Order: sequence, then structure tokens, then C-alpha cells
Amino acid sequence: MAALGTIQANTLEGAFLEIAMKLQALESAATPPKNNVRIVIDADDKAATIRGEMPVNFATGEAGLTVSARPYV
Repeated sequence: MAALGTIQANTLEGAFLEIAMKLQALESAATPPKNNVRIVIDADDKAATIRGEMPVNFATGEAGLTVSARPYV
């Protein structure tokens, strides 16, 4: 599993953007490179659009259905 390092953001929204940017950098460095996280920054509207896809595992048990992310970078 790749390490993301320390999150510097003070808000949940900032942390979300920071994590997405770190995932995007890890994907670019992967062999072969991946493109599951896409970030579009709109300077005019001062907004970021983040789209992400990641592999997941599904499991059923006494607690019902659980979904967990699988490592991919």
C-alpha cells in the first residue's frame, strides 16, 4: 500500500482535495500509470470537481453487506 503522508488541511473539504491530489500523483507514478482520479479546477468559479473510481471488495456476514477499498496504486 502506498503511503499518503501527513494531511496538512484544517478542514474536511481541504483534506478531501488534498487526498485526491495525492492519489492522482501516486497514480501518475504507478507502472503502468493509472487515471482513476480526475480533478478539474475551475478558477473562475473557484471550485474543484473530483471524480474517482477505485476497485472495491464486497463481503456479506453477520453485519450485513460491507464494502471496502482494494489497494490499486
